[in-house]
Amino acid sequence: MTTIGICDDDKRELTFAENAARAYFSARGREVEIHTFNCPSAFLDSLAINGYSVVLLDVCMPGLTGIDVAREIRRSHTECCIIFLTTSREYAVEAFEVDAVQYLIKPYTQSSFDEALDKAFARIDAPEKYIVKKSDGVIRRLAVEKIMYVESDKHYVEVYMNNGEVCRLRATVEELYDDLSPFGCFARPHKSFIVNMSYIKSVSAVSLIIGDKTIPVSKGKYATFKAEYVRFVFGKE
Repeated sequence: MTTIGICDDDKRELTFAENAARAYFSARGREVEIHTFNCPSAFLDSLAINGYSVVLLDVCMPGLTGIDVAREIRRSHTECCIIFLTTSREYAVEAFEVDAVQYLIKPYTQSSFDEALDKAFARIDAPEKYIVKKSDGVIRRLAVEKIMYVESDKHYVEVYMNNGEVCRLRATVEELYDDLSPFGCFARPHKSFIVNMSYIKSVSAVSLIIGDKTIPVSKGKYATFKAEYVRFVFGKE
């Protein structure tokens, strides 16, 4: 049984999204339990009780926006897939920052809705890739795709995850890069950093931006890093 949550303050839009979801699951023969909310605070109250696989959020709602709700979801370490339903494109960057699966512009078609859910379930059904490391005497599994960047701190490295968590490991950047480089999305723009190229917002000759962090790019590494990043982006397309 798949459980999904839908939150939209416009009751007509809420009904439309619910009907689209029921059509999607019916066509695929999958059982679904759908919880609908027209108030973001009510949805957040339900989050601790219901393990949603997918949530569909309107962006422009009174009080808390859909982006605010998504940030709360990520703060609680909930791994559900987020799909935004909105009339505005202005929050697309924020949607990326909370790791949204899709950003659907209203009015959307059943076809585009189906594609968004297909994308969500491709992520849910795909086995996650992990590295296993010891942190403060505890064995930790770190999901590779959720690592944004790694920063050296003397005899330790700090691993910054996309949910805001920071994992401190007793290791060198070189050792961790040996673990991460086979996954194909990590690069070293500077001797003290490893970055997940999936999260890069912009790159210049002296720095790059991931989230709200500006990371230096070494002069001697820029040409190699730039070529590696271009190959990564081209390969994704």
